[in-house]
Amino acid sequence: MQTKGPSVWTAPFFIFWRSKRPGAGVRSIAAGQTVKVPRHDVAGEGILQSMRGLDHMMGREKSRGCWSVALARVFAMIPIIPMTAMIMMIMMGCDEEVRPSAVRELKPVMVFVAASAGDVFEDLGARFASTGAGEVVINSAGSSTLGRQIIAGAPVDVFISADRDWARVVQDQIPCVGDAEDLLGNELVMVIPSDDEAGSASISGFDLDAPEPPPSWRRVAIADPSHVPAGRYAREALESLGWWGAISGRVIPASDVRAALRLVELGEVDAGIVYRTDAMMNDSVEIIATVPALLHETIVYPILQFERRPEVDAFIRFLKSDDAGSIFERRGFSVVSNSGEARS
Repeated sequence: MQTKGPSVWTAPFFIFWRSKRPGAGVRSIAAGQTVKVPRHDVAGEGILQSMRGLDHMMGREKSRGCWSVALARVFAMIPIIPMTAMIMMIMMGCDEEVRPSAVRELKPVMVFVAASAGDVFEDLGARFASTGAGEVVINSAGSSTLGRQIIAGAPVDVFISADRDWARVVQDQIPCVGDAEDLLGNELVMVIPSDDEAGSASISGFDLDAPEPPPSWRRVAIADPSHVPAGRYAREALESLGWWGAISGRVIPASDVRAALRLVELGEVDAGIVYRTDAMMNDSVEIIATVPALLHETIVYPILQFERRPEVDAFIRFLKSDDAGSIFERRGFSVVSNSGEARS
């Protein structure tokens, strides 16, 4: 009597397949487990059909007592099984929806910029981002503070210092793309609170050629000359004027030039020496004199690039464009040309 083949297939060993049903992962069939395969599982169906054929053949040959023939046929079909699986997988792959290659996500351009240039770089960063070229993140503080952060490992793509010294310090310790380039120039001015009537009356006779500073300057704010570029420039100017000896005991050092300007604005001091770019944007202070550039080291803003990425390169090019140059000049900066000369 001939034995009928099994109505369902019993797995003789572990089989794995991946379902196309959303959310399904890799599933397994253990030996001896009875399985019904979903119709949509194309690869699994193909493998099971092959195994059913083997199972049926084994049953037929076993009923005849021809074990050697049955085993020979099984071993002959072993190479067909993985081939069948491969064909089924290829069919599944052809059925998959073709997805467009992912667009590279632009990383934000991290810009560390001296406090005196923070506002204009915020403006330029927003303009650059509006073109779709990438986001710009601005971190503005004193050049010395930023330099220490970079050396300590802070993530940064571009550094704009308010002097060459801090650019050189950073470049000596952190790998850069090329050398520092002078991007901008600035100048120092002497300011007083705009609502200071006594101070305003005294400036009518203000003279930079005087042997000593005005006696009404009991407290004078400058950025800390021990580590802030604006403060160092201010001290150099006062020394060149011959005023430092008389005024050094009255100097109130601030963390950066913006902080010095804030002290003048609030009336906490009688006068201050700050950058023109900061003073001209503040209605609460009055400019009483421009400090001659010959009295101190040339004020420049070198730029350093640390990362060679398309969006960083594009931002650097944007900063050197005529459009950006016009914005810098409206804010009181001079733009340094490729020849190293400043234009304003």
